[in-house]
Amino acid sequence: MAAPIALLIAGCSSPSTSLMGTDVTSVAGMADIRATDVATTGDRLIRGRFTLHGPCEDAGVAMERASDRMLQRGWTRQGIDADDTHAVATFVKDDRTCRIEIRRHPEDPSRSTATIEVDSAM
Repeated sequence: MAAPIALLIAGCSSPSTSLMGTDVTSVAGMADIRATDVATTGDRLIRGRFTLHGPCEDAGVAMERASDRMLQRGWTRQGIDADDTHAVATFVKDDRTCRIEIRRHPEDPSRSTATIEVDSAM
């Protein structure tokens, strides 16, 4: 049975591109991850909301990179809407859905944010 977890993951200068060692990607270059309502089964992330902060010069480019990593990990992209300031994409795999949203900060790109939400039908 999956147990919900709430945690704060401290960022480092070279953050991992995987969330908690699972098949869900992070946004490269972003750190200071805050995670809430997290549930895992083994090495499978089945639920959680992750908020990331860090530099982003172009949200569309960052989303394409994140999308490529999700596809390499077996996810299927259902949709993407992206420009240089805001990007949103939705992915599915088995019974899970993952939504990634990236927002470039208008005055200070080093203070940009991303949200990753994973949910399962289980």
